[in-house]
Amino acid sequence: MRLAAAAIGQPREPSDLQVLAAVRQASEAGVAFPLSVTHYHETARITHPRQRADLARTMASISRCRTLCSGRILLRHQFLEAMHLSFGWPAFRPTPPQPLGIGWGWAHAGTRLKPQLRGPSGPVDPASMPGMTYFLRWAAQFTEYQLLAGPQDADIPASATRLPARGSREGQPEQSRLGTFFADLLAGDPISRSELRVRVQAREIIHEHHELLRDLCAEYRLDLLRATGADPAHPKASRHRMVAFADRIPSVRIAVDVKVELFRNAARKWNRNTVHDIDGR
Repeated sequence: MRLAAAAIGQPREPSDLQVLAAVRQASEAGVAFPLSVTHYHETARITHPRQRADLARTMASISRCRTLCSGRILLRHQFLEAMHLSFGWPAFRPTPPQPLGIGWGWAHAGTRLKPQLRGPSGPVDPASMPGMTYFLRWAAQFTEYQLLAGPQDADIPASATRLPARGSREGQPEQSRLGTFFADLLAGDPISRSELRVRVQAREIIHEHHELLRDLCAEYRLDLLRATGADPAHPKASRHRMVAFADRIPSVRIAVDVKVELFRNAARKWNRNTVHDIDGR
């Protein structure tokens, strides 16, 4: 937001102009400033069309609409990599996905969306029409900008209703992800930082990634209890291996470390922005 304000000549601080110039120079030199799906969601939440357009224009010019691959795809690979290193299954190291791509489609589904020229008989080769290749490239760039900026108020029918609240992790309502209930439990049960981290890590796996882990274990026929050495007679027997497994998943490790510090601060109140900030890391 501050770079967007600087771009329209309204910097919050004089140094914002210098930062904007440095970022633009780096972008021109080939440094990647990719967008994530969180950028699209956060921009869509801005209700003022002009402010949204200013922000979209700044982000598009700096990122060149390069985007990080869909989080679902990246997380799947991270889990498979951790399973391979921790349990030897899958037997072969998984092939990493391409992390950087172009546009909204890559950020949401790992697929680049390209405009296609079609005629009455089906697809038409743009090279057969002078100037059409350039036009389609321009159309693709304009489309990506519009996906960031969204519609103007005049473009939305008066009868349109606001979409329901987004669940950014496997369709979960955001309210269930705020951690308020978990924070209340911790408040009544003071524990050490190391124990807190184990509990937050367990909650992260169960609450945020249970379906993914369940599906991968079923796909590769991995018995997680057996792999971690779980023993009903000794409840903590598998803790060390499970903690090591989770720490090999970068997205989980970062989220856990951030949430541990948040949960340690009893005065800190969780809100939707907290969840979005963690998702965007």
